[in-house]
Amino acid sequence: MSERSIDSIVAAREQLDEQLDRVERRITEEHPEVGADTVHDYVRVERERFADATVHVFLPILIERAVRERLAA
Repeated sequence: MSERSIDSIVAAREQLDEQLDRVERRITEEHPEVGADTVHDYVRVERERFADATVHVFLPILIERAVRERLAA
């Protein structure tokens, strides 16, 4: 694997981390009764479900949707 490939993988992971941080903040603000730690745990669990995904562009919306469904249950 080339250094450029590794750099692009790292950049994509950092971008996903930033997007999921925004998802966590948004959901925590909308559901303060749940608590930030719980929301963080839910996001982490949902992210793990997609660990083998090769396309990451839709992961933030899929993870956000799953966390919101979990909170609504």
